[in-house]
Amino acid sequence: MMLGEIWGYKTIGIAKTQDEMDAHLASLPNGGQDAVGNRWGAGDIMYADLNGDGKIDSGAKTEGDHGDLTIIGNNTPRYLFGLDLNLDYKGFDFRAFFQGVMKRDFFRIVIISGVPHLLFGNQHVCYLIWTILETILIMY
Repeated sequence: MMLGEIWGYKTIGIAKTQDEMDAHLASLPNGGQDAVGNRWGAGDIMYADLNGDGKIDSGAKTEGDHGDLTIIGNNTPRYLFGLDLNLDYKGFDFRAFFQGVMKRDFFRIVIISGVPHLLFGNQHVCYLIWTILETILIMY
């Protein structure tokens, strides 16, 4: 294991129909995805069974037995930079300082009114919620 690793489940995709989700759950005979949620249906994420044990779980949560968890990122900054500009002309001066980090994976979950919201830096995260009548796109 390396410092800053982000572990998560690998996804297969989003189930477009209830039949597609039922077929996916049937391919996991030892408990399906019950360890990560319940009431699976159309519009939900289908997770990959990476260790082949017939269920989606986190194992013993150790390096030797991490179940279906895999490394999905690293929050250690790879590239740090800074720029300091100075300008002086006839008694007037100007200074600007910029700094930043490039190539850093960031993952944060914020609980708002009991509902988890995923936030990735300044990007909007779209959740697709499928209903019987229509597909609703909600942006957080």
